Amino acid sequence: MPQVLLQRPADQGVGAVAVTACGSAGEGTSQPTECQKVVAYGNPAAQCTTLKGGEVISLNENTTVRVVRWLHSIDCGEVGAGTAGVETFGFLITTKTPDKVLSVYASDSGAGGQELFYPRIVNKGLPNQVVYGSPFDNLSAAVKDAGISNIDLWQGGPESNVVAQARVIIPAFKVKYFQPHHLGTRATKVDGNSVGFSLEYGLHFPYFESEVPRLTDYLKSANAVAYNPVNYFDAWSLSKDGFKSQDNADVKAVYGLPATGPGPGKQGPNPRAGQLECTGA
Repeated sequence: MPQVLLQRPADQGVGAVAVTACGSAGEGTSQPTECQKVVAYGNPAAQCTTLKGGEVISLNENTTVRVVRWLHSIDCGEVGAGTAGVETFGFLITTKTPDKVLSVYASDSGAGGQELFYPRIVNKGLPNQVVYGSPFDNLSAAVKDAGISNIDLWQGGPESNVVAQARVIIPAFKVKYFQPHHLGTRATKVDGNSVGFSLEYGLHFPYFESEVPRLTDYLKSANAVAYNPVNYFDAWSLSKDGFKSQDNADVKAVYGLPATGPGPGKQGPNPRAGQLECTGA
């Protein structure tokens, strides 16, 4: 995910926000939860909290993270009615400043459209069935609890149906800026050779707006500005003055990355080129 600073005045500090949490993969089953798996590796149990959605995490007196139960992905043309697809969590991050409350919604997701309005059902038809709110209602509740009137920045996708999600989220929450993330994590071949995933290699393939034409067109029509990363550890600052690129050369140098632009490794084509948007999305 690109680095984003939630900018406060110089005398009140600047915070870089990153969130790590454990999901509830074993919920209602005999399978171990993600936290149990983490503890099995020797990590302290006190440092892991299983999430179900709706949690409010206070990082300090100014910055708060609200956990949103969400839907990661669903196949093109599939209608899950609350049971299909892979569940995940989104995180609504807010920071108070003297001028306004800044907000970022980060969601690892591509499922959109009607799927956002189905309540999520775990263990359907079993005695331990649990019905959670729909992804849309969950995000709406988090926004209401935060007391904000809009979401400044949405970091989402890019997956096959993110444009359908954008058509719901952007107008409903008056999103100003969009930024795709988790680029470069798929197997990529450069000159016929697999390069694998490596931060030190640099982003393995470029993100072309031409490969997501429906999303690109919709963002423009909605006056939501896209900020597409070029390489790992590209950084931006979100403040009352907008969303602006920031120098991050020192961090990039640790990984052998150039201060600007792609590299040092040669980029290849996106292995999913031509499949980044569902037909008819």
